[in-house]
Amino acid sequence: MTRQNENLALERHLVVVFDICSSTSILEDLKQTDHLREWRDVLIGLKNFLVGEFAPPLLQPYKFIGDGWILFLSPDISRVQLFEFLRDLSQVYDMLFDGQIGPLLQHIPSPDGLTFGVDSGELVKLEMNEQVEFLGRALNVASRLQGATKELAGDVGYKALFAKHAYNSLPPEAPIIHDGRAREVRLSLKNLSNNVECDFIEYQVL
Repeated sequence: MTRQNENLALERHLVVVFDICSSTSILEDLKQTDHLREWRDVLIGLKNFLVGEFAPPLLQPYKFIGDGWILFLSPDISRVQLFEFLRDLSQVYDMLFDGQIGPLLQHIPSPDGLTFGVDSGELVKLEMNEQVEFLGRALNVASRLQGATKELAGDVGYKALFAKHAYNSLPPEAPIIHDGRAREVRLSLKNLSNNVECDFIEYQVL
């Protein structure tokens, strides 16, 4: 348990929050036909990919949040590595969905796929109830950005929203617009930007 007289422990991370689109409707659909095991197996498949993809500290799966994960990646990860990781993770989910639960669903979910929110910054590390926890703005912003993907134009699935500073800080330095998949968007994140529109980067993963 972290005590008040201890020094503040800070760690800098690139925070990626991702969510499975329409997970509630998928779960309810599978529950009606007694196929919850297959949903569990999809989540295990995603976990196995995350655990095996990069060795720490390049990737640390921090927390499972029911229908997605909070991930910590090294702030030194290159832009190409990050884009390839998001693509590979999306393709793994696509494969698991098509192979294990898609044929079992009574209704095709819309939207489908994964959505991502990404920010970077220093986080406070502490121990709470015998668990390591982290606090910080980057966690809040990444979570809000993931939720804000539903406000984007067009199909929502397989899109990522980056805080602009996090996107531009990824080495190597390169223009903001990358191979036609990225574009600037203006959004307001409630309780974080005081309802003032700010620039973010929308990236089409697949």
